[in-house]
Amino acid sequence: MKKIRIKKLRAVICIFLLSALIFTGCSQQPTPTGEAITPPTDTPAGVITTPQTESEVTVYYADSNSYIVPVSTKIKWTEGLAHAVIKAMMNSPEQKQQLITMGLQSLIPSKVTLNGLDVHDGLARVDFSINDAVFDSVIAEENFVHGVVLALTALPTVDEVQLMFDSSVIDELPMGTRVGEPLSAPKINLEDTGVEIAEDNAVSVFYYTYSSTNYEYMVPITRYIDKTNPGCEDAIRELLNGPTELSGLSFTLPSGCELISVQMIGDTACLFFNDCFNDLKLDTLSERGVLRSITLTCAQFDNVKRVKIYAGDKEFSVSDELDFSTAGNVGK
Repeated sequence: MKKIRIKKLRAVICIFLLSALIFTGCSQQPTPTGEAITPPTDTPAGVITTPQTESEVTVYYADSNSYIVPVSTKIKWTEGLAHAVIKAMMNSPEQKQQLITMGLQSLIPSKVTLNGLDVHDGLARVDFSINDAVFDSVIAEENFVHGVVLALTALPTVDEVQLMFDSSVIDELPMGTRVGEPLSAPKINLEDTGVEIAEDNAVSVFYYTYSSTNYEYMVPITRYIDKTNPGCEDAIRELLNGPTELSGLSFTLPSGCELISVQMIGDTACLFFNDCFNDLKLDTLSERGVLRSITLTCAQFDNVKRVKIYAGDKEFSVSDELDFSTAGNVGK
């Protein structure tokens, strides 16, 4: 189950596997109109393949606040998909224009080169040459490792990643990041909440922001909370705690807005807010950001296939101009 949930969470982070989240009806309530987002299914997390044409994958970049940002992008179809995914993350001239447009940065320094990559029995061995590359900080070094591992373990054939450098396994990188053993998918953008770390009390919350080029994007944050095996309501209440003050991330609810309860009706998570939620329509970015934040935070749970929001005693009406065909980050 842990393996399934990890794949599900990565599929949530790799939003393109969610074609659109529906705000559809709960029992004894008006049946809403709207388009459903198909949640992750048995399709392998992290990749949707159109044979002989192109593959849609998730690559990982960094923003100006040193957060890892997942971005869905399309690459030319190839049987060496793992190799192609890493090449798409390299700090190369081919990727430069997209990074400039989005206002994001490569996690891989420009002087790092890819020597080779092979996958066998669930283990991806990827060989880099660091050359004279210098990481700006411990976080930048860790993000390099985490981004590579997240991208590769999202592929259906990869469970762990062994990083190698000039064909050798080393214990740690110059700033101390451990790379001597095969690595499984890490917790993305882990925040220190002061709660004892345990495997079963982590949740992901999603906040929104935009870059210097006005590219709007979602950032997944991992937090440990003081509850074992948290569910959808626990995650939403953690989401409502908001981002940290200096994070540069946003999640703005109208003044006086409160979550009353979260109820599961079949596979639908019904979120009941007080009437103040109807004041959400502050502007396009805030409304879209709040709804996507809620959507993605709910979607990490295997039992949630749909989400519906109530404000007071009525269904919350989503603006016509909102497009939920993609609920996350898409490359430009």
